[in-house]
Amino acid sequence: TLKLSDKELAANAFFSIGYLLAEGTWMQKALTAYEKTIALKPDYWEAFYNRGIVRNSLSQYKEAITDFNKVIELNSDFSKTYYSRGIARFKLSQYKEAMTDFDKAIELNPNSANAYYSRGTIKSESGNYAGAIADFNKGIKSDPNSVKLHFNRGTAKVNLRQYESAITDFDKVIELNSNIADAYYNRACAKVSLSQYESAITDFDKSLELKPDKIESLNNRGFVKDRLGDHESAIADFDRAIELDPSSVIAYNNRGIAKNQLGQYESAIADFNKAIELGLNAANVYYYRALGKNLLSQDALAISDCDKAIELETNFVEAYNIRGLSRDRLGQHDKALADYTEAIRIKPDYIEAYTNRGVAQFELGHIDEAKSDLQTALKLAKQQGQADLKTLIEERLRELNS
Repeated sequence: TLKLSDKELAANAFFSIGYLLAEGTWMQKALTAYEKTIALKPDYWEAFYNRGIVRNSLSQYKEAITDFNKVIELNSDFSKTYYSRGIARFKLSQYKEAMTDFDKAIELNPNSANAYYSRGTIKSESGNYAGAIADFNKGIKSDPNSVKLHFNRGTAKVNLRQYESAITDFDKVIELNSNIADAYYNRACAKVSLSQYESAITDFDKSLELKPDKIESLNNRGFVKDRLGDHESAIADFDRAIELDPSSVIAYNNRGIAKNQLGQYESAIADFNKAIELGLNAANVYYYRALGKNLLSQDALAISDCDKAIELETNFVEAYNIRGLSRDRLGQHDKALADYTEAIRIKPDYIEAYTNRGVAQFELGHIDEAKSDLQTALKLAKQQGQADLKTLIEERLRELNS
């Protein structure tokens, strides 16, 4: 048998010490032990590899890459080196180089779930969701109970609007670990996209139980509650979100929408003002502020907001309708008529636009045209099962015929 030299024995001893220190999370001391190992045995590739791992854990990514380069020089067939160097490069935003490393790691070890996970994550972050899912599928084949692989696959599926399949992945994540708030949150968002509102609220509740200060859960739960008609409870969620983050434009915008539903128009407008002040420049916020102003008969201001909404979103059909209503009230019947006509062009089955155009036609003395629009509106209301609108339109027609 070969007898090890004193240097080799010492190198092995420091290597073992480094390993034990790293396992105990004494990383700086482990680094020192590995440095002594390498000083005694400069071709000890395992020591370079372990030192690289320690440096990765200390966020010393450039130095870690240098160590992994040395490992590859000494032993080019160790797949974990490429994976670990890929992680360091990923952390340094060197995504192309990281992808090359993950490719090599997979070439050397086609069953490396971690390499598939990391490569899939880069693909997902670059918008290549189908490619990411293909990698996550392969990773899950190697490691069927990987929480992170199921979680990321579910997230990629949400981005591809594969909501049912995404929910299945988040179900698996929760089965494997029931304490991950983001799994409940993501599953809830997928359920919202499928209009499974009650079940989504249950998931948002669980997400907030695990992570009480998760603003996204508060905002989205509030949105769903508002959609279900529970406006006051929705406002409570938005209040809490704003308390946690006074710069949350989404919370101000959504709270304003809920307040509009409760007829709190002045307070709603204040919320929309705040959202815009904080930088929200979206058609919706101007439209909903216009809606509140219209309902307060602040018609000139409502028209201005509708102008802005239409500037941002040319085919914003509801904005044309509200602008038409305000113009009608200001006696601008020709302009109102043009707005309703444009709304109908964009949405040919828009009952309210036909109804409102019929009223504008009447104001302009176009009785036959008014009757035609109201009859079309009545037909659409019957087809769409809009009982309240049907009653309103029938009253308008009776007024015209009297």
